Amino acid sequence: MTTQAPIQSLPPDALFAQLGIVPQVCPASNLGKAYKSVVRVFEESFKDATVTTIQFSVLVHIQVLDKPGCSDLAAQLGSDPSTVSRIIETLVRKGLVNSRCGADRRTREYCLTPAGVEAVQAGLRSWSDAHRRIMERIGVERWEQLLALLQFLND
Repeated sequence: MTTQAPIQSLPPDALFAQLGIVPQVCPASNLGKAYKSVVRVFEESFKDATVTTIQFSVLVHIQVLDKPGCSDLAAQLGSDPSTVSRIIETLVRKGLVNSRCGADRRTREYCLTPAGVEAVQAGLRSWSDAHRRIMERIGVERWEQLLALLQFLND
């Protein structure tokens, strides 16, 4: 899409006159729609799984990070600690995660139970299905370009 002037250089009056451009070029709107589209694919793949997509992601991060605390998990997931804490509480109740005091009594460390390891192993089938469907849709080359851009935005 081409405009006469770069959108960021348009004064608000001129931008209002071309308001239809905003949703077309808005990074938040476009990334949000793409996120929702991808999430729908993953949720469909996980519909019969024992955990949700976000629970699966938390379990994977707990395993990969090796006894992380809530703050570590939140940072890795790009989420806030209160949200991660609520997810972990659910996983502890399901018997998938163990919680214990960290080096400092005010902190908690998390690790997977044997049932948590099984949930990750079972979830990998759902994850692989969703991943394959997304890759078929966008292609490996486009994904590599997109991944580089997303990692740039996350820096």
